Amino acid sequence: MLRRLATILLCAGLTFPLAIQASPAFPALTLPGSQPESVTPFGPRTATHTPLMFRSIQEALAWYRQQAKQHNELAALMAEMYSLIEAGKAANADEVMAYWQHGAEHDATAQYWYGLSQVMAHDYPTAATYLQKAAKQQHPQAMTALGRLYLYGMGVDQDPQQAAKWLQAAVAQGDREADYWLCQQRDPGNGIRQANPELIACYEHNASQGDTRAMLRLARLYREGWHVAMDYAAAERWYQQAAKHGDSTAAEALNGLYFNQYGFSRDDLRQAGALLSQAKAGDLMAQLKVALMQDVGLGLAADPEQAVRWYLAAAQQAGGQTLPVRNGLSDQSMALAQNRLGEILEWGRYGTQDVTAAANWYLQAARLGNAQAQHNLGRLLQAGQGISMNYGEAEKWYRLAASQDLAEATNSLKTLYNNTYGLSREDIRALATHQRDAAQGKATAQRVLGLIYESGKGLPADIAQAAHWYNKAAAQGDVSAQYQLGRLYAEGKGLPVDWAQAARYYQQAAAQGYAPAQNRLGNLYRYGQGVAQDAAEAARWYRLAAEQGLKEAQFSLGTLYLDGNGVPQSDKDADFWFTKAAAKRYQP
Repeated sequence: MLRRLATILLCAGLTFPLAIQASPAFPALTLPGSQPESVTPFGPRTATHTPLMFRSIQEALAWYRQQAKQHNELAALMAEMYSLIEAGKAANADEVMAYWQHGAEHDATAQYWYGLSQVMAHDYPTAATYLQKAAKQQHPQAMTALGRLYLYGMGVDQDPQQAAKWLQAAVAQGDREADYWLCQQRDPGNGIRQANPELIACYEHNASQGDTRAMLRLARLYREGWHVAMDYAAAERWYQQAAKHGDSTAAEALNGLYFNQYGFSRDDLRQAGALLSQAKAGDLMAQLKVALMQDVGLGLAADPEQAVRWYLAAAQQAGGQTLPVRNGLSDQSMALAQNRLGEILEWGRYGTQDVTAAANWYLQAARLGNAQAQHNLGRLLQAGQGISMNYGEAEKWYRLAASQDLAEATNSLKTLYNNTYGLSREDIRALATHQRDAAQGKATAQRVLGLIYESGKGLPADIAQAAHWYNKAAAQGDVSAQYQLGRLYAEGKGLPVDWAQAARYYQQAAAQGYAPAQNRLGNLYRYGQGVAQDAAEAARWYRLAAEQGLKEAQFSLGTLYLDGNGVPQSDKDADFWFTKAAAKRYQP
């Protein structure tokens, strides 16, 4: 049993050189780590630069005593072990454990060390038994340890009152460690914005006594604005204090305190309170900085609704013009503010919707290189919202945003020219050329312009204009325009349904051998829409289209053969045309 406990405590591994050691191994320990501001009831803090091997017992003792000053109970336990070996009271780990267990029958100090050893061995009920014995003999460290067991319910039922009783008793006996854990008992955790001056005062008292854990906790609370107003200068001060007291993690935290991706300077974050006052006094640049800070929760607590108010106040001052770059606000920060302002105006968040103004702010931010603004501007250019539709410009801004690895922009770029109207990327990009040629009477350009108007790709959708240009091209014999015009009348898309007109235009295109028109005309004859119902005529037009490989017509012709409608009934012919359609994956 004793050897097992010793093995757990010592994490057996490295040993002293044999010339120095005359007893079983006492290895150097690599102590388990934890985040500098995390709370672990008895877990040791991170111990850096652990030596691979001690050259003497004295060196090991000195090293563990130094680690113990950083509130590391495991290091304190090891230091006590080494001190007993140095004093000749034990020769190895097993004998140290036996020494404590024997002394624990009557001695409070032995009870404390043996109880602590059981905590490290995760035998909490046994630990609680021995720590209670020591605590009842007024041993201050045992009182603190027992209070922590009650605080977290380890080996005893969780009991905040008992925890407070023993911790307060330890404080009365002069144990400063207990003071820190009383603060922990009062600490409701992270993410709470409500001010808690008693908690802050508790940690400040402990920090003033040199407790680096309290210093780090205060730094975190001030940095995040939890339980106290956000104050980067105060956070910096407490990180510096912890570093001066030897905490190895504080320097790293201090280096990262002012790091941000929003272009704020160290002074901006340190003087956030002063910036807020300047913003209230009407300073435009201060309003922008405060808006950004409250938008992202840096320097000031996150407050999206208030951030919107500051964005709008700054925009009102700027009168819709380009926001001035001065007073140290970087292009990055300026672009972020302009983009956010655009989003607020585009979607009408907390105020009047103004897509035209939104497009203006997106353009300013896009020119400064903000990827999200470039994508937002591309969206408006593609849709023709707040700005003239321009697919070429939309493509340009999408490409710039995609080059910054914005996934949304990559997807938008892929789908920009996707359509069901047979329009190519070049058709849409060459809009100006098509408009000129259509005005000059060129049928192909007139038909393409009609497609652009109908699809809303390159110009805002306008069915009346689409029909106008289809009609001009159809009058010149453009077969595709004749078909499109017939389809508009048949579908009633922007025009009243007129089956006779649909049949007229389908007939013109079908007579020129245009398979889609032949199939549609076959439908009209089959169901008697705009023409006299005639299944044989329907079969004739279906056959002409089917022989050109149009799968819809092949399937329809197969159904006529299956039913003997307009053609002699023939399962063989039906199967023939169904197979043709199926080969092209036609799904009715």
